[in-house]
Amino acid sequence: MNADHETVRVWLQGTDYAGYAIEDSNAENGTLWWESRTPENGQLIDFDGVESSGEVTRLEPTKSFAWGVEVADSNRLTDITRVSLMLGNDPTLGLRYNTNLGTCEALDARIQVSPQCMATTGETLAIQFAGTVDWTFVTPSTNDGRIEIIIEDYDGTASILYENEWTYEPEMNVTFQSLLDTEGAVQGEIVEGWSIASGETIQLNASVYHLLSDNGYSGPVSIYYNGKLQNDRWSGGTSGIVTDGHLSVEFQAPLGAGLLFEMELTVWDPYATQELLKLELPTLRVDGAAPYLLDSTLGEGTSRFHLSEVEIGANIEEANLWSSNLSVTCQVRSLENEWPALTLNRASSTVYDGKTMFSFVFDFSALGDPSELSTQANIACWAEGQDDAGFMLQASTGNSELDPWLILPLNSIGPDVAITEVDITGSTEAGGTMRIGVKLVSLGEAIDEQFNVSIYAESNGERTLVGREVVASIGMNTATTLRSTITVPSGSWTLHVEADAEQTMWEVDETNNAWNRSFGPQTDGMSTSVVLLGGGLGVAVLAGAVVLLRRKQSDEPSFEEAPDEAGTTSAVKPTPAGLTGPPPRTSEPKPKPAGLKGPPPRSKPASEAAPAIDGAAALDALLPASTEEPQDHSVGSVVNEWSQLPPGGDYDYALDQTVYKGEECGTWRMNEDKTFTRIE
Repeated sequence: MNADHETVRVWLQGTDYAGYAIEDSNAENGTLWWESRTPENGQLIDFDGVESSGEVTRLEPTKSFAWGVEVADSNRLTDITRVSLMLGNDPTLGLRYNTNLGTCEALDARIQVSPQCMATTGETLAIQFAGTVDWTFVTPSTNDGRIEIIIEDYDGTASILYENEWTYEPEMNVTFQSLLDTEGAVQGEIVEGWSIASGETIQLNASVYHLLSDNGYSGPVSIYYNGKLQNDRWSGGTSGIVTDGHLSVEFQAPLGAGLLFEMELTVWDPYATQELLKLELPTLRVDGAAPYLLDSTLGEGTSRFHLSEVEIGANIEEANLWSSNLSVTCQVRSLENEWPALTLNRASSTVYDGKTMFSFVFDFSALGDPSELSTQANIACWAEGQDDAGFMLQASTGNSELDPWLILPLNSIGPDVAITEVDITGSTEAGGTMRIGVKLVSLGEAIDEQFNVSIYAESNGERTLVGREVVASIGMNTATTLRSTITVPSGSWTLHVEADAEQTMWEVDETNNAWNRSFGPQTDGMSTSVVLLGGGLGVAVLAGAVVLLRRKQSDEPSFEEAPDEAGTTSAVKPTPAGLTGPPPRTSEPKPKPAGLKGPPPRSKPASEAAPAIDGAAALDALLPASTEEPQDHSVGSVVNEWSQLPPGGDYDYALDQTVYKGEECGTWRMNEDKTFTRIE
């Protein structure tokens, strides 16, 4: 009997039927041979299951597992061909190691082979079976926890069973964290009644952990959602990846517009075999169009003299919801200059018939001088805002600083009060009572707000308020006389009378509101005679002029007047931009601002008195009047303002109209816009 692993050789000699000899050989090699052996199967040396680790292996979806197996063969290690680790009572669930190829393989897709599945060879074969449980992992459930190790070699197959080595735990703990609107101008957490633009991105955030081990899940999931948009069903789905227990997945809001309600969202395993989370989502408003700024109805314009309270209304057509504020910026503009822009931010005043309405009241009075604006001046406005879904405000035409939404013309209709005459009677001696009658005329629109007519006495450069009359209101093209009394100061002094000295209102013409006259002590008659004696024949002529002048003054109070160089009515300079009211007035002569409307200056008659003490002025009064012919204007012609009227006329202030007439210039009627039309 041969010993184990001894070689048996057979040497054949002879010829075949054809007479050919068998291949030459010898007894040492033989014609054929084999090795005698004692059949023995492979043996399991070690398995690191519950007996070695003391713990049952928990199999969870997408989680890795590993078992170590060590085998040997008493015949020869290379006799072993395959070693398999089977789970449950399922011949296709498990891992297999091929010794010939040196590779691990999964028996089906329920377990995925890990790169850590490998073997090392020495006196024994040590195999590390490593894999990952897939969501498709299922078993017959009759032998859950069983592991069967199968060793295959040339002599046969050896099988070893272990029970209660593992459990399958697919349950998850999924916790909802937030549902966010992450796209567009308006972003945030989605709550009940949230407005979202059509097609914008919704982000779901949740935590996903294995229920028993409390380890963070890593792997794919499926998300499904559905609801009703108005009367239409809306549904969809997507997939997401969970990383270390955190899920963040995005999907799109439905296209269209309307109320999105009865929404439901579910999270499933990637094969949709197990529901992990179910949510009822809040009702949303889906907005499919931008808000529309309607054209303004304020096309007729407003007065440049009423800029302290300009009302601007804005209506927005918004089908969904607008709850934020609207910003409107307005700017007074003309060809020559622009005032600073003014921005107001307001909430809506009401919602009616699908329109969100806003009301703004602008105060431009502190930003500039309206009298310096050209006739083409206007107020330009544009608006900015967004609806609750984040759509920016749109307009049919322009809606920007360069292309305004609203252009509101500024007309020149406004208040205009003028002091046309001041009548002085009574005492002129220091300490006496002087009676003053002020004729006040409204050349413009009616004035309903009260204003003052102030009387000042100026002496030694100091101006003192000595009287004040209150005008409660005055109608359009209306004249009234105000009367007051003052105590005459001593020495030389100047009387000033001003309408609206506090500058509470802007006026069409700010140059006709002030009047002044200077007074001084009576002059000795001998001093006049000294002047008259200086010049022979010329002096005699001058004396005649003086007599005429004194005769003209005989009806006036017996005090000497010293009128200023510009007459009895003062002009006012335009107010610089940035003041909070009309321009300040002084008693000094000032030029009229360009472009203002008002009555023309009355020409002085040749017989008007000059100061008796000034001989040179008296001589000038005797010079012939100018021979310049007035411009010819036919009946029906129109001039744009008072300065274009022909000279030689007087004003007639009636209750219903103002007329300028004279023998040479004809009769001119003042229109509401301060133009004049010749009617005779």
